[in-house]
Amino acid sequence: MVSLRSVFYITIIYLVAENLVLWARSESIGYAVNLLQSGAE
Repeated sequence: MVSLRSVFYITIIYLVAENLVLWARSESIGYAVNLLQSGAE
C-alpha cells in the first residue's frame, strides 16, 4: 500500500523536475539565439 503522502511528494518532485528541464531548455535556446543575433550584427 503506497501512502497518499508519498504519492503527493513524488508528484511534486516530478513537476518541479519537469519545470526545471523546460526552463533549462528555454534558457539555452534563448542563449543560443542571443549569440546568433550578436554574431549577425
